[in-house]
Amino acid sequence: MSYNLEEIKKTIKIGFEELGGIDKFIKKDEKILLKPNSLQPSKPETAIVTHPVFIKAVIQVLKEKTDKIYIGESPGVGSFATGAAISGLKKVIEEENIKLIEFVPNIEIEIKDKLVFGKFMIDKRLLEMDKIINLPKLKTHVLMQMSLCVKNMYGIIPGLKKLEYHARADHDRIQFAKILVDIFRAIPPHFNIVDGILAMEGEGPGTSGIPVNLGLIIMGENGFAVDRVIPEFIDVDPYRIYTNRVYKEYINKNKDIEYKILGENPGVLKRFVMPPDEERRGLFGYLIRLLRNWTLSKPIFIKEKCTGCQVCVKHCPVTALLYKGKDIGIICDYNKCIRCFCCHELCPEKAISIKKPFLKIFSK
Repeated sequence: MSYNLEEIKKTIKIGFEELGGIDKFIKKDEKILLKPNSLQPSKPETAIVTHPVFIKAVIQVLKEKTDKIYIGESPGVGSFATGAAISGLKKVIEEENIKLIEFVPNIEIEIKDKLVFGKFMIDKRLLEMDKIINLPKLKTHVLMQMSLCVKNMYGIIPGLKKLEYHARADHDRIQFAKILVDIFRAIPPHFNIVDGILAMEGEGPGTSGIPVNLGLIIMGENGFAVDRVIPEFIDVDPYRIYTNRVYKEYINKNKDIEYKILGENPGVLKRFVMPPDEERRGLFGYLIRLLRNWTLSKPIFIKEKCTGCQVCVKHCPVTALLYKGKDIGIICDYNKCIRCFCCHELCPEKAISIKKPFLKIFSK
């Protein structure tokens, strides 16, 4: 499958029919919010953002039920409007006459059966929608291993609040995954449609990732089930993905996340190249913390590629980075660095790489 508008529309319509029909999920004249992945201003061929043609196809299918369609996001870098202009999404928004929403933090919501935090600041317009449809990009992620349905909803947290949650998770991937699961459960999307036509492997989800043609569209009502099945198509252990692991262990009482594939099952399409992975719990977690600079992967700053934009400096949640001019570049205080890899994720110039740990024996 390619980014052919009519082909995508046909596939989405078939998917809805397989799942019980679009009427089961979308009622006439409901207010619908689309939540794409718009990490940073990027061209769609980089596989960093949900493809604008994919979004256009979803909009046109939904318009058979309602014209009250909105699209909202809070990117990691820049504004959603800027990102939409660069990706081509702005043209789609104008052609389809839908409204773009830049999320702002103006209301607090609460989740009672929390794993970590019971309260989050979000945009109150999310609560005014009848339905939220999640449109993730199928990507690897250096911290969570993959960015799918659950991770994509982190984008409802506006602006710098995201950095606060990274900082509060400190060095613990499990802790951050719990935060993501809490957010997803606080504002669960009503439906999920994953853009896996052009996906990303390697050191995603930003410019260091590698685009790869998969030709997949994955749809489902339960985002946890969708996230559970996707690794099967790329030959990855589903519970290598930290959000899957947290949901299974802490919410699903250690039972496998159940799913049923309707329609065509493509099987394993490709074995994905995955980012480095270090678990940090128990005795090994203690050893990792003790010997952290030798046992954890870390960001390395490539002076020759650095343009001095300082996106990494501005988005470091623990202020571990300092720009020392073009002759020196970025200096990192690795004793402060929590290995959230926000810098690597958001660098527009591929000027940050991931160095694997020296003492790899402690990385598992």
